[in-house]
Amino acid sequence: MTNILAFEASTETCSVALRRENSTELRLSNQARAHAQNMLPMVNQLLSDASLSFRELNAIALGVGPGSFTGLRIAASFAQGISYGADIPVIRVKSFDAMAHGECTGSILNSDQTGPSAQEYTFLLTVLDARMGELYWQAFEVEQQTYKPLIEPQLSKVEHLIEDVETKNFPLEKMRVVGNGVCCINSEWLARCHSSCEKKLPLADAVAKIAFKKWERGESTTSFDVEPLYLRYSVAWNKRIRIRK
Repeated sequence: MTNILAFEASTETCSVALRRENSTELRLSNQARAHAQNMLPMVNQLLSDASLSFRELNAIALGVGPGSFTGLRIAASFAQGISYGADIPVIRVKSFDAMAHGECTGSILNSDQTGPSAQEYTFLLTVLDARMGELYWQAFEVEQQTYKPLIEPQLSKVEHLIEDVETKNFPLEKMRVVGNGVCCINSEWLARCHSSCEKKLPLADAVAKIAFKKWERGESTTSFDVEPLYLRYSVAWNKRIRIRK
């Protein structure tokens, strides 16, 4: 039996999941600025409920972002520590892939029973609030329960997002827009899109499910190569400068 422990903390929601063959258990917290203090209790609860020890895990899955710098560092630190201590590999999963997976296949808490089915739209735009007047985003082509990234994750000014998306010539009437960045986007432009929902977020259950497929393909790395996906290096650099001062 393959046991994979997954972390996702790229947004205001911190989540941990345990994937065991065909079942996935999820724990999450929406408590602001408390990812560090809430993550370990959720891990302990999951492992206790499954009667597992860290040594019985096969791999650690990590949602690498893009997203909150602090959240990504906290999740990466947990993943790296457990990976090193238990001598198991880490499987990196982009947070936007987790969002697309949750939207197309129904993540435990991201499923929307009243929303449109994947057959009603053919493009998905995932957007996360990057603060500082910017948005992280990525576009996917979707069909049934599958998705394919059309571009790499992007970082745009809020006022430039519409232009940046439209230069890619995605048909708006067939595009669904999801993520906490939806509230930052011009409502008139959103009305031209197929549909939108700001409550969709990347969660650890989707990270775990993607990681399980990667595990089967032999895709993993070591604890020494765990690195979040930073699209805004200047933020990290400025924080380091303030800490040193």
